[in-house]
Amino acid sequence: MTGGDCTWTGCVPSKALIRAARAAKDARSSGKLGIGVTEVTVDYVQVRKHIADAQKHIYENDDSPEVLRRQGVEVLTNTKAEFESKYTLLLTRTVDGVDKLLCHLHAKRVVLCTGAKPRVPSIAGIDAVPYRTAETIWKVLNKPASRTLSSCT
Repeated sequence: MTGGDCTWTGCVPSKALIRAARAAKDARSSGKLGIGVTEVTVDYVQVRKHIADAQKHIYENDDSPEVLRRQGVEVLTNTKAEFESKYTLLLTRTVDGVDKLLCHLHAKRVVLCTGAKPRVPSIAGIDAVPYRTAETIWKVLNKPASRTLSSCT
């Protein structure tokens, strides 16, 4: 799937969540501006829809294979690339368990979009507690009571 980490597990969903949180905070503090709001509630299902809509918009307008192809980018999926020389890639695809040669691609510049995976920190006992990663946090259906964020580099 194109779109990458930013669209599906990083920038886009986190910024959409931050936008929703900021709107709730602004509504709660609007009294100092003379705006009376008696109660602010957060509909987590609607927040999740807002996140999904933002991801869909970015994907359909910027990241989809169709958009990339219209911009002159050749999109190859399920393909293995191996540098044969400085300017040549050997492209293969596994079919029925056998690697089939697709072509030798010669290019002055090559962009390999390989994705990334989150790393679970080596913390004693982490396997004994439920945890989420950047890939799984956006699939949580119910609003968590709280969150603790950790970053590993």
